[in-house]
Amino acid sequence: MDMQGETVSICDVDKYGLLTVVAVFAKYRLILVLGFIAAVVIAGLYWLLTPENYDSSSTFIPSSRVLGDSDSGQLGALKSAALSFGVSVSAGKADPSLLYSSFLESRVVAEKAIMEEFVDANGDTLRLADRFSKDHSSREEVMYYGRKWLRNKVLRVSTDPKTGMTTVKVRLENRQIASELANFLVREVEEFNRGIRAQHAIDQYEFIDKRYEEIAGKLEDAESELRVFLEENQVRRDSPTLELRLNKLQRNVNFYESLYSNMGAQLELARIESIKDFPTIIVVDVAQPAAFKSSPRLGKALVLFVFVIMFGLCIVVLLVDYFVGVSESMPIMYIRSVFKNR
Repeated sequence: MDMQGETVSICDVDKYGLLTVVAVFAKYRLILVLGFIAAVVIAGLYWLLTPENYDSSSTFIPSSRVLGDSDSGQLGALKSAALSFGVSVSAGKADPSLLYSSFLESRVVAEKAIMEEFVDANGDTLRLADRFSKDHSSREEVMYYGRKWLRNKVLRVSTDPKTGMTTVKVRLENRQIASELANFLVREVEEFNRGIRAQHAIDQYEFIDKRYEEIAGKLEDAESELRVFLEENQVRRDSPTLELRLNKLQRNVNFYESLYSNMGAQLELARIESIKDFPTIIVVDVAQPAAFKSSPRLGKALVLFVFVIMFGLCIVVLLVDYFVGVSESMPIMYIRSVFKNR
Protein backbone atom coordinates (compact mmCIF):
# COMPACT_ATOMS: atom_id res chain seq x y z
CA MET A 1 0.00 0.00 0.00
CA ASP A 2 1.59 3.22 -1.13
CA MET A 3 0.81 6.13 1.16
CA GLN A 4 3.82 8.26 0.16
CA GLY A 5 3.45 11.86 1.39
CA GLU A 6 -0.04 11.27 2.88
CA THR A 7 -0.98 12.93 6.14
CA VAL A 8 -3.73 11.60 8.36
CA SER A 9 -5.33 13.17 11.42
CA ILE A 10 -6.68 11.36 14.46
CA CYS A 11 -10.27 11.47 13.33
CA ASP A 12 -9.46 9.78 9.99
CA VAL A 13 -9.57 6.30 11.51
CA ASP A 14 -12.23 5.98 14.22
CA LYS A 15 -11.77 2.23 14.54
CA TYR A 16 -8.21 2.56 15.79
CA GLY A 17 -8.72 5.73 17.88
CA LEU A 18 -6.91 4.47 20.99
CA LEU A 19 -3.87 3.39 19.01
CA THR A 20 -3.94 6.70 17.23
CA VAL A 21 -3.84 8.59 20.50
CA VAL A 22 -0.96 6.43 21.73
CA ALA A 23 0.96 7.10 18.54
CA VAL A 24 0.38 10.83 18.82
CA PHE A 25 1.71 10.79 22.38
CA ALA A 26 4.70 8.77 21.16
CA LYS A 27 5.41 11.36 18.49
CA TYR A 28 5.34 14.21 20.99
CA ARG A 29 6.96 12.26 23.79
CA LEU A 30 9.84 14.73 24.07
CA ILE A 31 7.40 17.58 24.70
CA LEU A 32 5.52 15.49 27.26
CA VAL A 33 8.73 14.53 29.06
CA LEU A 34 9.86 18.15 29.14
CA GLY A 35 6.43 19.14 30.41
CA PHE A 36 6.67 16.59 33.21
CA ILE A 37 10.11 17.91 34.19
CA ALA A 38 8.79 21.48 34.08
CA ALA A 39 5.87 20.50 36.32
CA VAL A 40 8.24 18.97 38.86
CA VAL A 41 10.48 22.05 38.77
CA ILE A 42 7.52 24.42 39.17
CA ALA A 43 6.17 22.36 42.07
CA GLY A 44 9.58 22.48 43.73
CA LEU A 45 9.87 26.24 43.27
CA TYR A 46 6.37 26.71 44.64
CA TRP A 47 7.27 24.60 47.66
CA LEU A 48 10.48 26.55 48.24
CA LEU A 49 9.19 30.07 47.64
CA THR A 50 5.73 29.90 49.21
CA PRO A 51 5.75 31.14 52.84
CA GLU A 52 5.47 28.37 55.38
CA ASN A 53 2.25 28.17 57.39
CA TYR A 54 1.67 26.40 60.67
CA ASP A 55 -1.62 25.16 62.08
CA SER A 56 -2.33 25.34 65.78
CA SER A 57 -5.64 24.34 67.32
CA SER A 58 -7.33 24.38 70.70
CA THR A 59 -10.44 22.37 71.57
CA PHE A 60 -12.99 23.05 74.28
CA ILE A 61 -16.42 21.86 75.33
CA PRO A 62 -19.10 23.68 77.38
CA SER A 63 -19.08 22.52 80.99
CA SER A 64 -22.84 21.98 80.80
CA ARG A 65 -22.18 19.13 78.35
CA VAL A 66 -19.94 17.40 80.87
CA LEU A 67 -21.68 18.28 84.14
CA GLY A 68 -25.18 17.91 82.75
CA ASP A 69 -26.07 21.41 83.91
CA SER A 70 -28.68 23.04 81.70
CA ASP A 71 -29.81 26.54 82.60
CA SER A 72 -32.39 27.95 80.21
CA GLY A 73 -32.11 31.35 81.86
CA GLN A 74 -28.38 31.48 81.29
CA LEU A 75 -28.85 30.34 77.69
CA GLY A 76 -31.28 33.19 77.19
CA ALA A 77 -28.70 35.56 78.64
CA LEU A 78 -26.10 34.15 76.25
CA LYS A 79 -28.39 34.81 73.30
CA SER A 80 -29.03 38.37 74.43
CA ALA A 81 -25.34 39.02 74.93
CA ALA A 82 -24.51 37.48 71.54
CA LEU A 83 -26.68 40.12 69.88
CA SER A 84 -24.50 42.82 71.40
CA PHE A 85 -21.56 41.30 69.54
CA GLY A 86 -23.39 41.41 66.24
CA VAL A 87 -24.19 37.69 66.34
CA SER A 88 -27.70 36.90 65.19
CA VAL A 89 -29.06 33.86 67.02
CA SER A 90 -31.72 31.76 65.36
CA ALA A 91 -34.08 29.39 67.10
CA GLY A 92 -31.99 26.43 65.97
CA LYS A 93 -28.89 27.70 67.74
CA ALA A 94 -29.99 26.66 71.20
CA ASP A 95 -26.71 24.92 72.02
CA PRO A 96 -24.13 27.11 73.82
CA SER A 97 -21.33 25.60 71.71
CA LEU A 98 -22.96 26.94 68.54
CA LEU A 99 -23.29 30.34 70.17
CA TYR A 100 -19.59 30.27 71.04
CA SER A 101 -18.73 29.38 67.44
CA SER A 102 -20.63 32.43 66.18
CA PHE A 103 -19.09 34.56 68.92
CA LEU A 104 -15.56 33.61 67.85
CA GLU A 105 -16.30 34.73 64.29
CA SER A 106 -17.86 38.01 65.38
CA ARG A 107 -16.51 41.44 64.54
CA VAL A 108 -15.79 42.41 68.15
CA VAL A 109 -13.63 39.35 68.84
CA ALA A 110 -11.80 39.73 65.52
CA GLU A 111 -10.86 43.33 66.30
CA LYS A 112 -9.67 42.39 69.80
CA ALA A 113 -7.49 39.65 68.30
CA ILE A 114 -6.08 42.03 65.69
CA MET A 115 -5.08 44.61 68.31
CA GLU A 116 -3.83 42.08 70.89
CA GLU A 117 -0.08 41.91 71.53
CA PHE A 118 1.56 38.49 71.23
CA VAL A 119 5.09 37.38 72.05
CA ASP A 120 6.90 35.14 69.56
CA ALA A 121 9.58 32.55 70.25
CA ASN A 122 12.31 35.22 70.14
CA GLY A 123 10.61 37.36 72.76
CA ASP A 124 9.50 40.03 70.28
CA THR A 125 6.08 41.61 70.73
CA LEU A 126 3.87 41.46 67.64
CA ARG A 127 0.38 42.56 66.71
CA LEU A 128 -1.64 41.21 63.82
CA ALA A 129 -2.55 44.80 62.94
CA ASP A 130 1.10 45.55 62.15
CA ARG A 131 0.94 43.71 58.83
CA PHE A 132 -1.80 46.08 57.63
CA SER A 133 -0.75 49.35 59.26
CA LYS A 134 2.08 49.81 56.74
CA ASP A 135 -0.28 49.97 53.77
CA HIS A 136 -3.31 51.49 55.49
CA SER A 137 -3.12 54.59 57.63
CA SER A 138 -6.59 54.74 59.15
CA ARG A 139 -7.69 52.42 61.93
CA GLU A 140 -10.92 51.63 60.07
CA GLU A 141 -9.00 50.29 57.06
CA VAL A 142 -6.67 48.27 59.26
CA MET A 143 -9.64 46.72 61.05
CA TYR A 144 -11.49 46.03 57.80
CA TYR A 145 -8.63 44.25 56.04
CA GLY A 146 -7.55 42.58 59.27
CA ARG A 147 -11.01 41.10 59.87
CA LYS A 148 -11.22 39.95 56.25
CA TRP A 149 -7.80 38.29 56.42
CA LEU A 150 -8.55 36.70 59.79
CA ARG A 151 -11.89 35.32 58.64
CA ASN A 152 -10.80 34.04 55.21
CA LYS A 153 -7.22 32.87 55.73
CA VAL A 154 -6.40 32.46 59.41
CA LEU A 155 -9.29 31.30 61.56
CA ARG A 156 -11.37 28.15 61.25
CA VAL A 157 -13.97 27.27 63.88
CA SER A 158 -15.78 23.94 63.77
CA THR A 159 -18.30 22.43 66.20
CA ASP A 160 -19.37 18.83 66.54
CA PRO A 161 -23.17 19.00 67.00
CA LYS A 162 -23.25 15.64 68.79
CA THR A 163 -20.60 16.26 71.42
CA GLY A 164 -20.65 20.06 71.45
CA MET A 165 -16.86 20.05 71.13
CA THR A 166 -15.55 23.19 69.42
CA THR A 167 -12.16 23.34 67.68
CA VAL A 168 -10.43 26.66 67.06
CA LYS A 169 -7.78 26.29 64.35
CA VAL A 170 -5.37 29.09 63.46
CA ARG A 171 -2.99 29.12 60.47
CA LEU A 172 -0.09 31.60 60.49
CA GLU A 173 3.51 31.88 59.30
CA ASN A 174 4.70 32.13 62.91
CA ARG A 175 4.05 28.90 64.81
CA GLN A 176 4.33 30.55 68.23
CA ILE A 177 1.88 33.34 67.38
CA ALA A 178 -0.52 30.78 65.87
CA SER A 179 -0.71 28.86 69.15
CA GLU A 180 -1.01 32.05 71.21
CA LEU A 181 -3.82 33.36 69.02
CA ALA A 182 -5.75 30.08 69.31
CA ASN A 183 -5.43 30.12 73.10
CA PHE A 184 -6.36 33.82 73.19
CA LEU A 185 -9.61 33.12 71.34
CA VAL A 186 -10.51 30.31 73.74
CA ARG A 187 -9.83 32.63 76.68
CA GLU A 188 -12.16 35.17 75.09
CA VAL A 189 -14.91 32.55 75.07
CA GLU A 190 -14.25 31.78 78.74
CA GLU A 191 -14.28 35.46 79.74
CA PHE A 192 -17.39 36.11 77.68
CA ASN A 193 -19.19 33.18 79.26
CA ARG A 194 -18.05 34.04 82.78
CA GLY A 195 -19.27 37.59 82.33
CA ILE A 196 -22.65 36.42 81.10
CA ARG A 197 -22.96 33.86 83.90
CA ALA A 198 -22.00 36.43 86.53
CA GLN A 199 -24.37 39.05 85.15
CA HIS A 200 -27.16 36.51 84.93
CA ALA A 201 -26.58 35.51 88.57
CA ILE A 202 -26.54 39.16 89.67
CA ASP A 203 -29.74 39.94 87.76
CA GLN A 204 -31.40 36.89 89.26
CA TYR A 205 -30.26 37.86 92.75
CA GLU A 206 -31.51 41.42 92.35
CA PHE A 207 -34.88 40.20 91.09
CA ILE A 208 -35.32 37.76 93.99
CA ASP A 209 -34.11 40.36 96.48
CA LYS A 210 -36.65 42.89 95.20
CA ARG A 211 -39.40 40.29 95.33
CA TYR A 212 -38.26 39.28 98.81
CA GLU A 213 -38.62 42.85 100.05
CA GLU A 214 -42.06 43.14 98.47
CA ILE A 215 -43.24 39.97 100.20
CA ALA A 216 -41.72 41.13 103.49
CA GLY A 217 -43.74 44.33 103.21
CA LYS A 218 -46.94 42.44 102.41
CA LEU A 219 -46.32 40.08 105.34
CA GLU A 220 -45.83 43.03 107.62
CA ASP A 221 -49.07 44.58 106.38
CA ALA A 222 -50.97 41.31 106.87
CA GLU A 223 -49.63 40.91 110.40
CA SER A 224 -50.46 44.52 111.20
CA GLU A 225 -53.99 44.10 109.88
CA LEU A 226 -54.45 40.94 111.97
CA ARG A 227 -53.12 42.65 115.08
CA VAL A 228 -55.44 45.63 114.65
CA PHE A 229 -58.39 43.31 114.12
CA LEU A 230 -57.62 41.34 117.27
CA GLU A 231 -57.17 44.50 119.30
CA GLU A 232 -60.49 45.92 118.11
CA ASN A 233 -62.45 42.71 118.60
CA GLN A 234 -61.07 41.18 121.77
CA VAL A 235 -64.52 40.76 123.36
CA ARG A 236 -66.75 39.97 120.42
CA ARG A 237 -65.30 36.69 119.10
CA ASP A 238 -68.52 34.76 119.08
CA SER A 239 -69.79 36.43 115.92
CA PRO A 240 -69.61 34.21 112.79
CA THR A 241 -68.74 37.21 110.63
CA LEU A 242 -65.86 38.14 112.86
CA GLU A 243 -64.72 34.52 112.92
CA LEU A 244 -64.61 34.40 109.12
CA ARG A 245 -62.76 37.67 109.01
CA LEU A 246 -60.25 36.40 111.55
CA ASN A 247 -59.66 33.17 109.62
CA LYS A 248 -59.11 35.12 106.41
CA LEU A 249 -56.57 37.43 108.01
CA GLN A 250 -54.82 34.46 109.59
CA ARG A 251 -54.61 32.68 106.23
CA ASN A 252 -53.07 35.77 104.66
CA VAL A 253 -50.44 35.90 107.35
CA ASN A 254 -49.67 32.18 106.97
CA PHE A 255 -49.46 32.52 103.16
CA TYR A 256 -47.03 35.43 103.25
CA GLU A 257 -44.98 33.74 105.98
CA SER A 258 -44.58 30.66 103.78
CA LEU A 259 -43.80 32.77 100.73
CA TYR A 260 -41.36 34.88 102.71
CA SER A 261 -39.53 31.78 103.94
CA ASN A 262 -39.37 30.31 100.42
CA MET A 263 -38.07 33.53 98.87
CA GLY A 264 -35.49 33.79 101.63
CA ALA A 265 -34.15 30.35 100.68
CA GLN A 266 -34.09 31.32 96.99
CA LEU A 267 -32.31 34.55 97.83
CA GLU A 268 -29.61 32.64 99.67
CA LEU A 269 -29.16 30.27 96.73
CA ALA A 270 -28.95 33.23 94.34
CA ARG A 271 -26.35 34.86 96.58
CA ILE A 272 -24.25 31.69 96.48
CA GLU A 273 -24.67 31.42 92.71
CA SER A 274 -23.51 35.01 92.22
CA ILE A 275 -20.16 34.32 93.91
CA LYS A 276 -19.53 30.92 92.34
CA ASP A 277 -16.31 30.68 90.36
CA PHE A 278 -16.01 27.55 88.27
CA PRO A 279 -15.07 27.02 84.62
CA THR A 280 -17.84 27.55 82.09
CA ILE A 281 -15.91 25.68 79.42
CA ILE A 282 -13.52 22.76 79.69
CA VAL A 283 -10.42 23.03 77.52
CA VAL A 284 -9.70 19.60 76.11
CA ASP A 285 -6.59 20.52 74.08
CA VAL A 286 -4.45 23.60 74.66
CA ALA A 287 -2.86 24.96 71.49
CA GLN A 288 0.86 24.25 71.17
CA PRO A 289 3.37 25.49 68.57
CA ALA A 290 3.24 23.13 65.59
CA ALA A 291 6.22 20.84 65.09
CA PHE A 292 5.79 20.70 61.30
CA LYS A 293 4.49 23.15 58.76
CA SER A 294 0.99 22.66 57.44
CA SER A 295 1.56 24.20 54.03
CA PRO A 296 2.87 24.13 51.42
CA ARG A 297 3.14 20.34 51.09
CA LEU A 298 5.59 19.09 48.48
CA GLY A 299 3.57 15.96 47.70
CA LYS A 300 0.36 17.88 47.11
CA ALA A 301 2.18 20.47 45.01
CA LEU A 302 3.74 17.74 42.83
CA VAL A 303 0.44 15.97 42.25
CA LEU A 304 -1.36 19.21 41.46
CA PHE A 305 1.18 20.72 39.08
CA VAL A 306 2.01 17.45 37.31
CA PHE A 307 -1.66 16.66 36.77
CA VAL A 308 -2.59 20.13 35.52
CA ILE A 309 0.43 20.60 33.26
CA MET A 310 0.41 17.08 31.82
CA PHE A 311 -3.33 17.16 31.24
CA GLY A 312 -3.01 20.49 29.48
CA LEU A 313 -0.11 19.27 27.34
CA CYS A 314 -2.01 16.15 26.32
CA ILE A 315 -4.97 18.26 25.19
CA VAL A 316 -2.66 20.58 23.24
CA VAL A 317 -0.86 17.66 21.57
CA LEU A 318 -4.14 16.07 20.48
CA LEU A 319 -5.44 19.37 19.14
CA VAL A 320 -2.23 20.00 17.21
CA ASP A 321 -2.40 16.55 15.66
CA TYR A 322 -6.06 17.07 14.83
CA PHE A 323 -5.39 20.22 12.86
CA VAL A 324 -1.90 19.49 11.50
CA GLY A 325 -2.04 15.74 10.97
CA VAL A 326 0.37 12.83 11.50
CA SER A 327 2.84 12.00 8.75
CA GLU A 328 3.12 8.54 7.22
CA SER A 329 6.52 8.03 8.76
CA MET A 330 4.98 7.73 12.21
CA PRO A 331 4.34 4.28 13.73
CA ILE A 332 0.60 4.84 13.58
CA MET A 333 0.69 4.48 9.80
CA TYR A 334 2.32 1.08 10.12
CA ILE A 335 -0.24 0.03 12.74
CA ARG A 336 -3.08 1.12 10.51
CA SER A 337 -1.67 -0.71 7.51
CA VAL A 338 -1.37 -3.93 9.50
CA PHE A 339 -5.03 -3.79 10.52
CA LYS A 340 -6.18 -2.86 7.03
CA ASN A 341 -4.35 -5.82 5.43
CA ARG A 342 -6.05 -8.37 7.69
